[in-house]
Amino acid sequence: MRLEDLKKDFPKMPSEIRERIEREVERQMKVIRPLKKKSVAAAATVAVLLFGTTVCAGTIVYQMNREEVGKYGIKTKVEKNEASSDNKNKKVTNIPLVSMEVNYLPEGMRDLGDGKYGFEGSEHLGGVSMVLYRMDTGDDSFEMLDQNVQKSENIDVGGRKGVYLELHKNGGKNLSFNQRIYLFFPEVHHILEMYIAEDVKKEEALKIAEGINLKPDKNAKMIAENWSSHIGGTKEAEKEAGEGEEICLEISKDDLKGIYQIGDTMKVSSGQGALDVKVTDVQILDNIEVLKKENLDEAFEKETDEKGNLLPATIRYMKKGDGVNTLDEKISSKEVAQKLVYVTVEYQNNTEKNMKNILYSGSLLSMEKKDAGYAIYQGEQPKEGDTWDTVIKDSLIDWGGEMIYCDVLGGEEQKNYIDSLKVGEKKTVHLGIVVDEEQLKYSYLNLCGDGYTSEFSEAVLKTGLVDIQQKK
Repeated sequence: MRLEDLKKDFPKMPSEIRERIEREVERQMKVIRPLKKKSVAAAATVAVLLFGTTVCAGTIVYQMNREEVGKYGIKTKVEKNEASSDNKNKKVTNIPLVSMEVNYLPEGMRDLGDGKYGFEGSEHLGGVSMVLYRMDTGDDSFEMLDQNVQKSENIDVGGRKGVYLELHKNGGKNLSFNQRIYLFFPEVHHILEMYIAEDVKKEEALKIAEGINLKPDKNAKMIAENWSSHIGGTKEAEKEAGEGEEICLEISKDDLKGIYQIGDTMKVSSGQGALDVKVTDVQILDNIEVLKKENLDEAFEKETDEKGNLLPATIRYMKKGDGVNTLDEKISSKEVAQKLVYVTVEYQNNTEKNMKNILYSGSLLSMEKKDAGYAIYQGEQPKEGDTWDTVIKDSLIDWGGEMIYCDVLGGEEQKNYIDSLKVGEKKTVHLGIVVDEEQLKYSYLNLCGDGYTSEFSEAVLKTGLVDIQQKK
């Protein structure tokens, strides 16, 4: 029961932006995030592996190239064979909107919408997610670097050339999107990228790719992202990263609207007016029997025993590789208890107008008290002499304090919406969030709706947080 789907805004490098997009794909598919990768400071000696050409407009010959960058990096790009340097990256003005036909899916897999495909019964645990790039800056401006690549090969699917990649997995029991396929459609100036989870066999992924067609369609619902926005977005993100803006990790006590206790009434913006919101109960549970089975995410099935008891989660201590010449290495691991934070929340409309389709959500923000205020809890950090530098959490706890369950569903997609609240009317909902036992003492409930768990957003500061410590 995640928040509304996130927009996919795939850019070129640097890797920090690519990682954010990969996390968004996995959030959409409800899969655990991969270990963060470092950006590449310099490329090693490059070996170009050519794999065929495609004729576009009858005159210009294009080819998609694969370059090895270091030991584990692969750069995929499109180049012109017969064009002067003056025409390189020439802006294309006649790019049509396209619709995508997917003519083959493995048995049991279904279309989930928005370019996502998953297996029945476990739709949000793996599958395939597809992204289209609209090459408005010229077909040959496409360039994408993948790191931590263990296998790569040139492919020909249905007469169309492409690249298949298999990425290194960090271990653990969660499904990862460890496969990629790139396909070039020069006749409509689009490039397709397929994110493929490990529950899809390579042979099946290639069959899916072979059955994909792009057709001009002015009424297309799946709109590709302009490549020019990625180039511009990358520069803007680099600037923001350099300036260190828009990330708030420490505040004074006066910055926060308040820390509310269970039973207190707080104001929460709904987009249609401020609702009166009250947390009436918080339970910290080892068992999920209190949750409605029909509302459970399928991820719970492998995280509980036959009696509904939450199984321990694994925390792995890793030494990060650079993704180009070295891979990530596991140093050690330990098990921690998973806890269900089960929250009862009352929403009341005390405005002067009726409301419809009200989005609600809850998350646990990790915060610790400081002398002058509060700071985001950064988690376990390596000490002097430790060889690990990153922690990876498996299981449900790596949802990062985000809501994983709710019992009131509404709106067009039957998600976490209250269908309506008349003036003076109340509605009670129940939220479920899973966190590891060690994180509980730093956890505060965020009901403002933005889902932030590791940063003080403006909405969090204006709304305040709810103290759940008394219910440990």
